[in-house]
Amino acid sequence: QNYPETASVQQQNWSVLARAIERGINAPLASSCGRLFDAVAAALGCAPATLSYEGEAACALEALAASCDGVTHPVTM
Repeated sequence: QNYPETASVQQQNWSVLARAIERGINAPLASSCGRLFDAVAAALGCAPATLSYEGEAACALEALAASCDGVTHPVTM
């Protein structure tokens, strides 16, 4: 598994992580978009490895998006 977004997961924890995913441990279903933003922030590598507060990954993602000068969204709100 050569995925940069998993670099913070130590090799000895892979089997534990795989079992947790298979069994749905600590993986509750969510109905909010917050988990989506967390996942995107983690995939892009802008989320801290350890979060200090709810929404921290989303804030990091927003800061990353705001730093992209010259890039605009095609929808006006």
